[in-house]
Amino acid sequence: MSDTNEPKQDLEAADDRDSYEFDLFISYATDPDYRLARQLESFLETFYRLPTPDNLLLRPLRVCVDGSDFKAARGGGEGAKVEAVIEHYLAKSRALLVLCSKNARRSPWVDKELRWFLTHRDYDAVMVALTEGEALNKLDEVFPQALVEAGMHEQIAY
Repeated sequence: MSDTNEPKQDLEAADDRDSYEFDLFISYATDPDYRLARQLESFLETFYRLPTPDNLLLRPLRVCVDGSDFKAARGGGEGAKVEAVIEHYLAKSRALLVLCSKNARRSPWVDKELRWFLTHRDYDAVMVALTEGEALNKLDEVFPQALVEAGMHEQIAY
C-alpha cells in the first residue's frame, strides 16, 4: 500500500463510455429551467476537479445541453430538421436527465426527447429531477406524459 498523495485512478469496469460522446443529455423546458440546466451542466462538467477522499481521480462528465453543444432553433416551421438534430445528439448520449416542471410536462420537445430515450435505451438510463411542484400526490402535473405512460412516475420520488 502506498503512502503517497498521488491521485489514484478509479478503474471503471469495462463499460460503453467510449461508445457515447456524452454521459448525459439534459431535457428541460426553457421556462422555468434554462438557467438551472446551464448551472447543472457547468457543475457536472467540473465536478471531477473537487477533492475526494483517498485522493481519487474522477473522470470528467460530458453533458449535452442544447445551446451549448448544439443549436436547434425550435420554431419557424423547421420542426423535422430540429427533431433530426436533437435525435442525433440523443443517440450520442448514454443517459437522460429530465428536469420536470409544469412547462416540461406541456413541452412537445421534452416529450419527444423522453419518448426517444425510452424507445432506444433502458429505463434505467432515464433520471428525473423535480424543479417545480412540492405535492408528491400531484406529480402528474410536472411529470411528462411519456414518463407517466411508462409507469416511471410511481417509483421515483423520494
